[in-house]
This record gives sequence, C-alpha cells and structure tokens, in this order.
Amino acid sequence: MCSVQNSEKWSNATHLPLSTVDDNIRDAVGRVLLSIEELKKHAPDKRPDDNTNIYCFEDAYVIIDHWGLMKIDEIKFEREYSKDEQTYSIDAGRFVRAILADALGGEKMVIM
Repeated sequence: MCSVQNSEKWSNATHLPLSTVDDNIRDAVGRVLLSIEELKKHAPDKRPDDNTNIYCFEDAYVIIDHWGLMKIDEIKFEREYSKDEQTYSIDAGRFVRAILADALGGEKMVIM
C-alpha cells in the first residue's frame, strides 16, 4: 500500500508518489521501455507551469515492492525550491580600515 503524509499538499493531489523497485518504465510483459533518466531527456506531454513536467503513457508499468507490475497513466515531476539563508556577524572595523588604507594609499595589504 502507498502511504503519504496527511497534509494540505496531498488533499487535492492528482498524482501520488510510488516507491519503485528500479527506475525503469516497462511494458505489460515487464520489458524495459526506458528509464526515468532517459524520460527526462524528452519534451513533456504537459507542462502546467515552469516547475512541473508531466509525461503521459498509453500502456506503461513500473514495478512496485510487494505488488509487482503496476499500470501508470502519467509520471509527474515537480521541482520544489527552498531558500537557505545564513547570517554572519563580523567585526567590520578592521575590514573598513583595510579598504580605506588601500583606497587612500593604493597599497594592498591585509590587516588582521
């Protein structure tokens, strides 16, 4: 069984995440058609926004743990971006003196 976290993101989801045995897309017999990496090289069938690509299939399957071959209609890739900020506090006094000394005298030196 596929389980997902109970969150706003999944309450209106049109696609569900699946844990596959490998990254291959197969036919009904189980023969490999292409890998996920190969699929990403193709233009998507649908592109609802700049961060989403959807690839559609007529007769495609993936292998799921404990279930075997499972028919899929689409594969959806969503890019999520997160911003990581770090703030550092420095003693700017020495740094400013070094810049001023360089600007006034033309001499390059490091003040520690």
